Amino acid sequence: MQYVIARSLSQQGCGESWEVSHNPLGRSTTFRRYQAPKRRLLEGAKRLRPAPARVERQDIYTALACFIVVFSCTLPVAVPFMLLHDKAMALRLSNLIGLVALFICGYKWGGLAGANRFWTGTVMLLLGGVLVAITVVLGG
Repeated sequence: MQYVIARSLSQQGCGESWEVSHNPLGRSTTFRRYQAPKRRLLEGAKRLRPAPARVERQDIYTALACFIVVFSCTLPVAVPFMLLHDKAMALRLSNLIGLVALFICGYKWGGLAGANRFWTGTVMLLLGGVLVAITVVLGG
């Protein structure tokens, strides 16, 4: 059975209507989608003015917290470069520290997620090892 959908604009109720004829029940049905609420909402939104952006105390605390987290995560892998004169040895030691940190994070994450801690840590360690291997192959 073929459906014939004829679209007609209707001025009744500020909406559009679609008329479906030859439906399986043999009745003609009209569906309406009213757009009047959308128009009112858009007109109201055009009149609104956004509040000026201000830096608040909470923004400063959040920025400081982000700085502390990033600094504390990068400091352990940067220390070998500050202490050793041999840059190749410092790079390998930095990679080792990063891999150990990945294992520890995976171990803790596995415990929080209810998974096997050792295997979660090992998977994180292996993923980090693959990234280090790719870096070494590319000349790093």
